Amino acid sequence: MSAIYKYRKLLVRKSVLMKLRRKFDTRIEPHAFRESDFDISNPLAKEILTTGLEIF
Repeated sequence: MSAIYKYRKLLVRKSVLMKLRRKFDTRIEPHAFRESDFDISNPLAKEILTTGLEIF
């Protein structure tokens, strides 16, 4: 898969997340992650993993 396709896929996911957040609170700033990037070495992912709440 090309890097451009992966980037576009992330942009589409982010736009979907932004539309969903409107139903709750527009101050929420969604960030789309590839599963491979969501690990303890990423500072934002680390913060989420250590202090975040799981939402179902």
